[in-house]
Amino acid sequence: MAKERSLPAINPPQNLYQDLMEDRVRKNLGGFRIDIPDYNKMEEEEILEIIYNQHLLEKTINRKPLIIDDEVGLQNLKQKLLAYDEMGVDFEGHDSHSFLGMTSLVQISVLKKDIIIDPFPNFSNVRKFLRDLFMDKSKLKIFCGGNNDFKWMQRDIEIMPASVLDIQVLHKLVQGESVKSEPVGLSKLVDIYMGTNISKGEACRDWRRRPLPDELVKYAQSDSYYTLAVFLEMKKMLIKQNREHLVVKAMLQTLEISRELYKWRDQDQKYFKAALKEAGGLRNESQNHLFSIVCHWNITTAKLLDLKPNLVLPTTVIKSLVLQQPSTMQGLKSVVSSQLTTLGGFVKGLLRVMTECTAFFEHTICRRCGVSGHAAGMCLQKKSKAGKDNYYDKHPLQKIADTHKHNVNYRHNKNARKKASQQEELFLLLKKL
Repeated sequence: MAKERSLPAINPPQNLYQDLMEDRVRKNLGGFRIDIPDYNKMEEEEILEIIYNQHLLEKTINRKPLIIDDEVGLQNLKQKLLAYDEMGVDFEGHDSHSFLGMTSLVQISVLKKDIIIDPFPNFSNVRKFLRDLFMDKSKLKIFCGGNNDFKWMQRDIEIMPASVLDIQVLHKLVQGESVKSEPVGLSKLVDIYMGTNISKGEACRDWRRRPLPDELVKYAQSDSYYTLAVFLEMKKMLIKQNREHLVVKAMLQTLEISRELYKWRDQDQKYFKAALKEAGGLRNESQNHLFSIVCHWNITTAKLLDLKPNLVLPTTVIKSLVLQQPSTMQGLKSVVSSQLTTLGGFVKGLLRVMTECTAFFEHTICRRCGVSGHAAGMCLQKKSKAGKDNYYDKHPLQKIADTHKHNVNYRHNKNARKKASQQEELFLLLKKL
């Protein structure tokens, strides 16, 4: 839930753990396989048991969290959680030094213990454990401001959870507020329902740091602990007021929020939009096209390295490359000298892009406008059917390739529309439950 600000550089966990890096690269390149539980509604008896099961937590935390970072710890935790039907959950993430961002901690609080899971050293097993836990409809997972947590679940665990409740949503129902009204933070909710003040301190931390400093451990523990504690107090209050039906209503609204699809393609669009905005001052159309090609190379390399594109090649460096157009390794290194450590062996590919793309543009005739110096895919002119037909007459293989691409895209879009329709039917069904 908390985000971080820039802090002194540390060794990225992706470079330390191979399975973590492989997972990041697969998802950066679009390899998502998000699972949706077939049946998301808890049985009525299970809901009633949770609602009328009266327990409370202390106003202050007087226990140490259990930190798990290995497979044995996960197996033991799986057995311990069998006894609990409701749990407070929170995620901590890091965005600045990963292409899509990554989950850095997962906190789970139940009545008698708080657990902090480190996903880095044992990512594959942590992912499997969390998939089983969050798709178990018999256990209620309680969040506070879970919008980001739900998206990170899709991104990193590749699931949409079952049986979830957001205490911010429940608070709005209690107060009779609109779903779109400004949410109340955890500290305020603790003050309202528990009558105590908690000092959350500064939320901007680098959650990749290992070992975790004591202050971060306490911060992470308090998030899940007080999320569960507030829910228990709210539940007690609603039972006294004979308004316990609001818990069920909050579960359904939270479930719908958790079904909002994670838009991983937004990263590409944001980068290209920002880069093109900074591309002013290029002399001609050919340079604009070369700038676009290098940006494409940059974002692809960033995905392979799991870095933000501007950490691989800043836009100012790309612009310098396009203006100077170095054709030798020495000339290239002089322009990108500040990024050589990050680029590593990828600098050879960058040199090929610079030399071959420049030559390509010089001898290419655009099939849209008939002017040499750029590719049709980057032509700024409106497509001319006559020019396109004329080009296809001279390049029959290109016509076959374009037709095949059109057919593939058509089938993909058709399947996407069908999937979206099925998703909408699911939403309508949930609303009726």
